[in-house]
Amino acid sequence: MAEFLSARLARVRYDSGVQTFLTTPNHYGWDVKRKLVWMGQHSYLFRLPCAHYVSDHGGTADIPTLDDFLCQETTHWSGLGVIDILAATLDITDDQRRNLRSWYARHMAYFRVVSLREPFMDVLNLLNEQPYTIHVGKIDDQFQRDDVVFGELVPWEGVWYWSGVQHKYAQVTYEAMQQIKRDFPLKASQVAYRYCDALAA
Repeated sequence: MAEFLSARLARVRYDSGVQTFLTTPNHYGWDVKRKLVWMGQHSYLFRLPCAHYVSDHGGTADIPTLDDFLCQETTHWSGLGVIDILAATLDITDDQRRNLRSWYARHMAYFRVVSLREPFMDVLNLLNEQPYTIHVGKIDDQFQRDDVVFGELVPWEGVWYWSGVQHKYAQVTYEAMQQIKRDFPLKASQVAYRYCDALAA
């Protein structure tokens, strides 16, 4: 049997689908996010911690639950998370590696849509009044100018990308926006400090 298998396997080309996938280009944030999702949900190092996390948080591997695991959890066996391992695995520049590691601190906030210019949308963070340019690819009727969107952003190559799920609110009044600016830093200071310098200080 050993001789038979050795003869057959001698003609087999050895390659790795995982290696092929991980060495595909990383031009866009969603290229990197696909690899992050695979590594966190299916790789040998993380699939069991991911399954346990999902079980402990409702039992459904939906987008918000997976995104929280991928972007904020670390392992008991090393203190490293999926982002750390992916950053060390990909053939990327040091600046890109820093960008990827910053995904631990997603910018979760309320954003007002300022303009739509495919493939980008420009938004204003209601909490710190800073502009963000988001690469969204094809723009359909999902967003309209002056909508308020609650979501999370991560940087890649000089622009931002949505991470997880977005919640859109149309025709938000000025008073409601002012209420958001007052309430959100009090309810989620552990998030708002990431982009509000005064709160961070």
